[in-house]
Amino acid sequence: MQNLDESIRADLDRLRALAQPDGPTKDRMWSAVAARVGPGPDDGGSDDGGLDDGGFDGSGGELGLGSSGSQLGFAAKVIGATVGLAGAGLLGLRVAALGYHALAPTGPATADVPDQIEQATQTEQEIAAPMATDETAAEHLRDAAPAERVAGDTPALADARTQLDSGRASASQPEPTAPEADSLTAELALLERARAAHSADQTLALLDQHRREFPRGQLEDERELLRVQAQCALGQLDDARKTAAALRAGGRVPAARVIEICPALRE
Repeated sequence: MQNLDESIRADLDRLRALAQPDGPTKDRMWSAVAARVGPGPDDGGSDDGGLDDGGFDGSGGELGLGSSGSQLGFAAKVIGATVGLAGAGLLGLRVAALGYHALAPTGPATADVPDQIEQATQTEQEIAAPMATDETAAEHLRDAAPAERVAGDTPALADARTQLDSGRASASQPEPTAPEADSLTAELALLERARAAHSADQTLALLDQHRREFPRGQLEDERELLRVQAQCALGQLDDARKTAAALRAGGRVPAARVIEICPALRE
């Protein structure tokens, strides 16, 4: 027989203390174990190595159920049944296997316990695998559903965004129509002729023509500034002041600009 390592023994003692039931519970559990696994391999149900010592000798001695291969198999069944009744799960079965591995003699006789542990582990994995698969599938469906909705809405949202951007661009930067462009060109050409005229009288005549042809023209302020300049050149300061006052009304043209055109209005 081999002796348990001190650290392993301490761990087993702690686990044994945590899982140890009281006396009446031990009796009920042992009766249930005996009913489930049947009599022992030696004497048909001896109480040796019962639940009081958990199947281990606390002093580090031999296993209470014997050391032969058949006794080890029977002990494994007892431990498995006890663990099932106590609710300890596979952890208790693995702890029991650790104790068997340390105490039992080397040889093929100990192969039964690892086989049973492996079968129990495989059973646990087989039970857990479908549950994990179902959870994964549910998460996949939850993640995929919003993505599908977003993907389905994308073309409509893109079209709406394009139309909105187009509308904003049209509102912020209106393009002049062909007639408006032609009218602006004609206004500019007439004002250029008035500015380049050889005399102030000719300038005023062309400016009057512009006012008749384009009463709501886009270059009205520029036309009136040229008028102030021509009136000042002719010495018509009273008319120039009236024209300048109309330009300054509503902040259309700053006073400094008017004085720059006609310095005589500064007085």
